[in-house]
Amino acid sequence: MARSRAVERREQRETEKRAQQRRWTVIGIVLAVVVIAVLVFLVRQPAEAPLVEASTARYADIEQSRTEDGFARLGDPAAPVNVSVYTSFASTSAGALHTSAIDALVERVRAGSAQLIYIPMTLGNVDGSQIANGVGTARAALCAIEQGRFWQLADAFFSWQGLYVNQAFTNNRIVAGLDALQMDQSAYTACLSSSRPGDALNTAETDAEGLLNFAGMPTVTINGAVPLTDENLPLTDVTAILERIDAAIADSQRAPEPEAEATEDVTPEATAESTPESTPQPTAEDVTEEPTAEPTADPTNVSTATPGG
Repeated sequence: MARSRAVERREQRETEKRAQQRRWTVIGIVLAVVVIAVLVFLVRQPAEAPLVEASTARYADIEQSRTEDGFARLGDPAAPVNVSVYTSFASTSAGALHTSAIDALVERVRAGSAQLIYIPMTLGNVDGSQIANGVGTARAALCAIEQGRFWQLADAFFSWQGLYVNQAFTNNRIVAGLDALQMDQSAYTACLSSSRPGDALNTAETDAEGLLNFAGMPTVTINGAVPLTDENLPLTDVTAILERIDAAIADSQRAPEPEAEATEDVTPEATAESTPESTPQPTAEDVTEEPTAEPTADPTNVSTATPGG
């Protein structure tokens, strides 16, 4: 009897334990569903994604294209001066340069004096700080090139840095920005699924590693070279960079100096050939003697024969 009661109590405790485990399992599932639902709601919740009002007019009537490496080009590909900017939407320093210099750069592009190429990267500031989701913004911007929306999206990304700080590049904000730019979502998704944005990012990293005096984010090159200060340090001041760009434009527009006409060296042979030949003196062989007329008989000295004389 006592053993039977002990068994019953043990079975009862095990039953209660299994019931408690089921309750905790149900509670865990419910909590997981709630968390997933909240996350889905937050992702799908429209986020503020304001565009920069000046963008439309800023880039109007300027040729936009993509380089062979997949980077965004603004202006005539044959423009004499190439200004390339290694930039990152995760870098506040890159955002400061863009905000300060973009209008001046576009002015030179519009005049046909320069072409502007932006090379997106995923790095942050030199000190290592960066805004979250730099990879997502770089890939989004590279795919926006295919629909002619790179420059407007770049303006928006850099403006969001100041507006939303580390929440600037949430996925739903990026999607809302693409919608505001009226991009084709299916074409955009196809681009993201392809190797194109990844290939471009790898090329950007390789190019930066091979660039002499690469200074981190951002770095500007003029005709492939980083402009340096007198101390051989990369220029970071916007005014100084623009001055160097203007100097390169001036050099490209300067008419080449006329080449001096080459004067032929006068050699003795040339002198001999150019000196009039002296008239050769006639030789005895060259002189033809004119025949002299035979003398005629003097009629006074001719005797007349007479017959029988």
